[in-house]
Amino acid sequence: MHTIIKERLIKGMHYNYKTDEIEVAAGKALNFIATYFEVKDRNKNKPEKRYLEFHGIAVGGFEYLHIHDLQNAFIATKVDFELNGKRYAPYSGQVIKRK
Repeated sequence: MHTIIKERLIKGMHYNYKTDEIEVAAGKALNFIATYFEVKDRNKNKPEKRYLEFHGIAVGGFEYLHIHDLQNAFIATKVDFELNGKRYAPYSGQVIKRK
């Protein structure tokens, strides 16, 4: 990975030879993570509402295949809304059928 960054093959990343650090340009970190890691990129085209859902994280010899329960506390979801007696999904805008 260091070689790829040193050769400037990834947009928005730069290797600083003086400090031996990798610098990521503002606004490019999410693009890098979304491209090279197993994540679901939510609201990709809306920068102010964009967030990533991580999947398949491995740390300390343990693999965390599903961390949805941990992320739920930090994700603000919108509730269904009602208009003219019909309920609509907040993200898709589709009518929710009543059971």
